[in-house]
Amino acid sequence: MSEHLIPFVALRSETLAKEFLTRLPDVDLHSFEKDQIDFIATLRPDPEFPTPGFMPFAAIVWGTDRAISSEEVASRFANRKWIQERQKGYRKFFMPVIALVFSVSDDAGYFAWVAKPLQESGTKLHLIDDLECSKIGRSSLGEIVAEVRGWYEILAPEMLAIH
Repeated sequence: MSEHLIPFVALRSETLAKEFLTRLPDVDLHSFEKDQIDFIATLRPDPEFPTPGFMPFAAIVWGTDRAISSEEVASRFANRKWIQERQKGYRKFFMPVIALVFSVSDDAGYFAWVAKPLQESGTKLHLIDDLECSKIGRSSLGEIVAEVRGWYEILAPEMLAIH
């Protein structure tokens, strides 16, 4: 990528990430811009969800000016970026984290879990070394939010001592 495109790609990728992450009305988005986290998304309480409260997840955003033709190509790109990030020092996350990959040439978007909630094992997060991207579709954010809410539902009784 030529140097003059780098600011454009970064800004456009961030814009596409904001558009994706605010697709649902129960998601609030906060810029973070620390180390490798670009956004913190917080979930608004859902009347049907038994555990209201602060339920954050984080997003890392990467972009390219090249077309991304498939989930495999997106995964290779994401893994190259993830290796570069990890070479700066191993990162530990204590909330769910997704990586968002965007091609600014055609606005194609993909996501991968970096720290995936493991509901079947209680309150653990699986820190992913080999990212597997899925193409962003209309239901993608809803699926991410459902997974994050479900994890916090399991986490709440483990963390909170309510008297």
